[in-house]
Amino acid sequence: MNPFLFVTDLHGSRWKYERTLALAKETGAGLVVNGGDISPHGRRHDDQERFYREFLGPH
Repeated sequence: MNPFLFVTDLHGSRWKYERTLALAKETGAGLVVNGGDISPHGRRHDDQERFYREFLGPH
């Protein structure tokens, strides 16, 4: 069985996403499962869309 990493409540925090990806590499996790709350806090949907496009898109 391949190891996996389960995370939640990242709330659009770039350092949390970067740490998650680094931890996945360090542990050899073949899969990262995000249990929810992936978007930045706030009511502005354009901020969330920008985060997805500019930060998550390249990954």
